[in-house]
Amino acid sequence: MTKIIFLAIHTKARATQKRMIERFNKTVLHNEFPDGAKVMSLDPIKGDKLLPRYVGPFTVLRRTTGGSYELKGGTGALLGRKFAPSFAKSRQFERIPEVLGLVTRLRGAGKLSPE
Repeated sequence: MTKIIFLAIHTKARATQKRMIERFNKTVLHNEFPDGAKVMSLDPIKGDKLLPRYVGPFTVLRRTTGGSYELKGGTGALLGRKFAPSFAKSRQFERIPEVLGLVTRLRGAGKLSPE
């Protein structure tokens, strides 16, 4: 009798645990950046809503054992604190010349004002 009860409790607990894991994985961002990746960081002291939300770019130096990231600034100096993955956003810097080229072509064709 007790084996049946404990088996039922175990089965119910495993099903509940599985649902909790699935819900957690849906809501939590799983940002992983390789070493050397270019990222932008959420500005923690942004006061004015017209200022940019993200600052940077920074280079990922390494990931710590706790999961945070050590970043280097534009001058190559190590930043004073570690950044949580939720505070960093990957940037696609290689697309910038492509976008600028498109803007230049549109301006040259007279389809875009020079301002």
